[in-house]
Amino acid sequence: MLVLLVGITLAACRNAKGVFSFSEVTHVEQDDFFATISARPNAFTLLYAPWSGHCKHFQPVFAQIARYYENDPRISVFAVDGTLAPKLSHLMPGFPTILFFNSTAEPIRYDGRRTFLEIRKFIELQLDQNWIAENDLDQEFSKLFTPTCGGDLYRWQVKHPQSLWMFVHPACSTSSDLDKEFVKASLIASPKSIGFAVVDCTVGCGVEFCRDQDVTKFPTLKFIPNPYTPSEDCYAETAESILEFLDQKRQSTFSHTFLNIVDRTKQSNYNHILAHFCYSQKPGYCFFDTFVDFI
Repeated sequence: MLVLLVGITLAACRNAKGVFSFSEVTHVEQDDFFATISARPNAFTLLYAPWSGHCKHFQPVFAQIARYYENDPRISVFAVDGTLAPKLSHLMPGFPTILFFNSTAEPIRYDGRRTFLEIRKFIELQLDQNWIAENDLDQEFSKLFTPTCGGDLYRWQVKHPQSLWMFVHPACSTSSDLDKEFVKASLIASPKSIGFAVVDCTVGCGVEFCRDQDVTKFPTLKFIPNPYTPSEDCYAETAESILEFLDQKRQSTFSHTFLNIVDRTKQSNYNHILAHFCYSQKPGYCFFDTFVDFI
């Protein structure tokens, strides 16, 4: 009787979502692996072992990645049970093994942090050439927030308390390359957590805003941790280095942002302050993430 109960318990564990099961992700068998991969322009693949604690922990994130790219024609996401694929052992130094396949002969192994944002960033940067060809970066750049002389700046900063600003001058010919890297970073970064804005320092309120931010050369990138603290210069020149800079700043200013909001605002409703902070720092993980304004 005890043996039967143990057997039932183990079977339940093996079929439990997020424990031993990667059922949300398309699986590939070892005999079909290379044919399946070569039929796709790009493939992001996880080779896992059901008994691995690291694989169990990573399963929800990988499932999120699979859902995110489910209808994206640029890439397919697959999983392989490595314990049932001895012919692929040369690809698996350990578990989990995460590989990106494209037209090159050798797969690219992902060894970074196993978070949704980091993996999404890695994938988008690997897709860079296709991505540039399929997206009008000039058009995307024109969609970035540009402050006017009304109240839209305050409202935008409330929704994006952490933001990266690009200060430009039309006569500066060196802006074009950074324009593309800036907009690429804006497309890869989580849109709710980091705001991206462009200021023309020769037009309207941009003149005063550039003066307030001590902008003396163009283009200039400045990171604003929250609406109540001074900006910091960002010297990154590529999309990847911009995202690395932002990741470091988000981690270092997490608690500082909340303290500033509580200290500086005169709001009597504590939940509104908490909602604003929660929405800006942890989108998708808070009960307050539908909150828009706290003015």
